[in-house]
Amino acid sequence: MKKLKIGISSCLLGEKVRYDGGHKYDPWINEKLGTVADFVPFCPEMFLNLGSPRPSIRLEKSPFKKDEHILVARENVNNPELVGIDLLPRMKSILSENQFTFPELHGYIFMKKSPSCGLSKIKIYEQLKNGQTTFVAPNDSMGVFAKSFVEKYPLTPILESGRVYSDIDRERFLRQIYARAQFCNLTKSISALQEFHRNYKMLLYEHSPVHLNRLGKICAQKVTHHDEVIQTFRDYEILFFQTMNILPSVKNRVNALMHMKGFFKKILSKDEKMYLEKIFQEFKSQTVSYEVPLTLIDYLTNKYQVDYLLEQKIFRPFPRSLYGL
Repeated sequence: MKKLKIGISSCLLGEKVRYDGGHKYDPWINEKLGTVADFVPFCPEMFLNLGSPRPSIRLEKSPFKKDEHILVARENVNNPELVGIDLLPRMKSILSENQFTFPELHGYIFMKKSPSCGLSKIKIYEQLKNGQTTFVAPNDSMGVFAKSFVEKYPLTPILESGRVYSDIDRERFLRQIYARAQFCNLTKSISALQEFHRNYKMLLYEHSPVHLNRLGKICAQKVTHHDEVIQTFRDYEILFFQTMNILPSVKNRVNALMHMKGFFKKILSKDEKMYLEKIFQEFKSQTVSYEVPLTLIDYLTNKYQVDYLLEQKIFRPFPRSLYGL
């Protein structure tokens, strides 16, 4: 498989593009993810020729329009001409006016807390009448460039740099970017889409059985005309990546395990089946991690060469080398 193509905030690669002339080199991104990905670095501030070092910028409540924001620099000794100028229209226009166009990306990693690139809890300042300044950081507040990117490329998997070290968020992102790479490489035929769906079936079950059924109906449609095939792919793509963004529940995972256990109905002894169910129950009660029953099913799949399960992405949605930190 070709290397992944991942968009990324330039500072995370060690490029000195920060407002203070520094960088935010990330070891896991560069030394682990970098072994399987080609990065497409981008810094919106540098694209706008703000330079580095540059004025530190921040989001503020607009003094003119309620519920709107401005992006300004409040102080800088090197570039005093930029102080107080609203940079938000220029930042938004990078993507909205196609000043910069990304190649087909499999994912994007944004710098956390940045008023341009952060994905959540971005500080929004307010100048009070008494001259003092206060701020709030709503959970759904996003950096200006990050918001523009998500609006233009809503199906591209995204991750904030701080979430790289969350096992749940990192694994979800890795699942998504590898699925995206495989989906983008499909030939545009219904048979190829059906095979893709079949291989992801158990993994999708973890995320949402309801969405899995809907996806199955989409790719089961009998279409022949090129335009219909393209539309079917589009419909499937939208729902597939919405589904992959849902966190798997313990209940769904147990049900997926039970479904896979059914493939060994005529192979395993009664005692072996009881032992499997015991391990499933231990996972259900959170006595053991999910890796324990899943690895056991994976072992049985390979031992007995169960063709259907051998192709399932649930066992290796991304390379083993990317597990852990």
